[in-house]
Amino acid sequence: MNKKIKLLFRWGEYNQYTLCSLIGLLDERLDPGKFVIDTAESARDITRAVNSGESSFTVIAYSVSTPRSNSVMDEIRSLKSALGEKIIVICGGPHATALPESLLEAGADAVFTGECEESLPDFLLGLYEKGRVPAGAVIPPLPLNDFDSYPPFAYKRDFLCPIELRRGCASGCAFCQTPRIFREIRERSVDYAERYARIILEKGREHVFFTMPDALSYGSARGEVALETIEKLLSRLKGTGIKVHMGSFPSEVSPRKLARSPEAAGILKKYVENTRVTIGGQSGSERTLRIMRRPHSVDDVKESAKILRDAGFTPLVDILFGIPGEGPDDRMDTLRLMKTLSREQAARYNVHYFMPLPETPLEGKDPEPVEDYIKEDVLKMMKNGVAEGDFFSQMQAGCLN
Repeated sequence: MNKKIKLLFRWGEYNQYTLCSLIGLLDERLDPGKFVIDTAESARDITRAVNSGESSFTVIAYSVSTPRSNSVMDEIRSLKSALGEKIIVICGGPHATALPESLLEAGADAVFTGECEESLPDFLLGLYEKGRVPAGAVIPPLPLNDFDSYPPFAYKRDFLCPIELRRGCASGCAFCQTPRIFREIRERSVDYAERYARIILEKGREHVFFTMPDALSYGSARGEVALETIEKLLSRLKGTGIKVHMGSFPSEVSPRKLARSPEAAGILKKYVENTRVTIGGQSGSERTLRIMRRPHSVDDVKESAKILRDAGFTPLVDILFGIPGEGPDDRMDTLRLMKTLSREQAARYNVHYFMPLPETPLEGKDPEPVEDYIKEDVLKMMKNGVAEGDFFSQMQAGCLN
């Protein structure tokens, strides 16, 4: 092939972490003499790039989450109609893994399921050699190498994002796709975290953040809290001079683990910059927690909030209303818990409304309606700075129904 392949990643606020890591990987794996990698923030940007005539054809890459799948599929249909054979559309991400056929029906040429650190570069190199790809391809993941061998972000471009320290989750919560997408738990080493923290500093940034389903799971193979490993990580990072954030978005802390290992709060306080620590409380109802298949109790939420407050943190508690099977009494229990913890532990809340996601035990289930008095109290908390989150926008969107 004489001309380069242009690879455009469709950039959005919801997929920046994924795209940062994939672009960083492809910067290392692909020959710049054969591929031009860029981003596009709109369908108009894509059309302009395709019609520039700089390449034989353009590959448009989407990372698709279920909440945004309808808008992505509409955009794919529009682009395919307008640009036809000039483009190849590929998709990956949670929605692609769960429902690849829906994206193929919308016009995607190839859909990647699961982890694609090996399958994506393999596909692109094959595409360069063959020139085209058979339509309707569902591409399964290829075995990964050492997890430390994949960069966390595209540092050559100054595309920096939180470092993914741990992938996969053993909890198996009924509403979550993570344990269904990532069947194996993977973890980066302390050396890896330190190496890329130093790169962040070299790029003139001062802060490092992490992504992992539970910050207190780091270094643990059997579910216990590995306090020595966590302290080793934080100590090494702080020794670089970088400001460390852990237990805050985009990671959280398990209420059960913190309640059983309260020393962890002291370790965090010694090393981290964040003043708020997020705990995955979700509900103030024992019955609802069982429906959710959460591994903790309401008492764990209360105890972990107290532990954090005593250590000098503001507890930020994740709350989820509307889980199928939840009743009015359950929601009232959650509201009471929120009011109690805000009064006694100065807790704050990140409030959400249930969204049925594919390949979860609650797939296809309708969210429970929420009483007006619950909405009014949540709104009041938001106005007073006690709560935040997408609760109302998720409810207004109809939770994908």
